[in-house]
Amino acid sequence: MKGFISFLLFWSVSLAAQSTPVNLDFSQVAEQMPIGWNIQGNEPEVITREHPTSSGQSLRLSRTETSSDSFAYAAQATPFDFIGKSLKLTGWIKTDQVSTDGGAALWIRLDSGSNLAAFDNMGENMLKGTEAWQQIELSVEVPPDVDMLTFGTLLAGTGTAYFADLKLTLDGMPLEQAPKPTFIASEPHQFEQDSGIRISQLSAA
Repeated sequence: MKGFISFLLFWSVSLAAQSTPVNLDFSQVAEQMPIGWNIQGNEPEVITREHPTSSGQSLRLSRTETSSDSFAYAAQATPFDFIGKSLKLTGWIKTDQVSTDGGAALWIRLDSGSNLAAFDNMGENMLKGTEAWQQIELSVEVPPDVDMLTFGTLLAGTGTAYFADLKLTLDGMPLEQAPKPTFIASEPHQFEQDSGIRISQLSAA
């Protein structure tokens, strides 16, 4: 699990950035994979009908002792060009026999250029063992000059975890509805101002 935390902390964001977060309920699927998500280190069967309200579907991350790598994750990256102070990621998680040396979690990261600006991955609150559906909420303060948002789900160790109905909000507002910076024109240059010349009379040639 420490390996994944280090991976997230020092990861230089290399995902293909999308214009906006997509498919947070995992309802859009192509070739049995959720559209818009980068998924690594997982066993087959990614999308399931497991759901906290039995009215949708979920992302399934699963690992065994013979799985490649030491963790599985799903991630999205998108430019962050919103105005706000507190960014929240919420979602539902259910676990089945997740090993005590690992855990299932949501995670969120903000970057400013090449610098990590904010990060949360549930830390010691990762879900282990076998747990019924729980709604999880992460919150990070938004520093100035943030320009990239990366977020997703993870499973370290072995076992199975299900994730459903993720949501991103900024100051309590759905992220896609949050305000964006507006361009303010600078003061007009001298050549753009009134010349001060007045023509009061035209004389005949």
